[in-house]
Amino acid sequence: MGRYLARAVERASWVKLAVFLALLLAYSFWAFRPESEFMRALAAAGGSLPEMRPGFPAGEPAASLARLGDLTDDYVRFQAIDIPYAIFNTLTLAALFALGAKRFGGPASPLRWLILSPFVYLFAEFVENPLLAILANGAPGAPAALVPLQQAATTLKWTASLPALIVAGILLLALLARAGADIFRRRPSG
Repeated sequence: MGRYLARAVERASWVKLAVFLALLLAYSFWAFRPESEFMRALAAAGGSLPEMRPGFPAGEPAASLARLGDLTDDYVRFQAIDIPYAIFNTLTLAALFALGAKRFGGPASPLRWLILSPFVYLFAEFVENPLLAILANGAPGAPAALVPLQQAATTLKWTASLPALIVAGILLLALLARAGADIFRRRPSG
């Protein structure tokens, strides 16, 4: 694991981060457009879908999914559409954390361990999305047994992603400040 993280830090670059960010933004623009499956399902569910509710709220996900009505198929399709989004999100955050570790300490920097947090989020998405699709389709006998697993995956996803996003924002500001300082130092005086 340490070797993989060190290699990721050594190969980190602004170009890699920019490419992953561009892919994430382009995909997000398409996946979350106002007429998308997700936005239609979100509106039908009253603004709250099961994947937006960490913890173990009573009556979920059944209550949210029941409000979908005719848009259940849109919601199930979105569970597949959500996987590439999660992958692009993971690659972007991992690239940012690797670049941060490279700029602030190199391959041995403790920051390199941050690279793992987006992969925890991705794992949780890979567990959560198929379960939500099964629950939305109302597979006989499955929903009651799968609900705690789905809720645990949703909670893990939010537990991994929210702190990672906060750290990512701080790290991005630090990287930009350092890049700006480097540019300023290279300017000829006079």
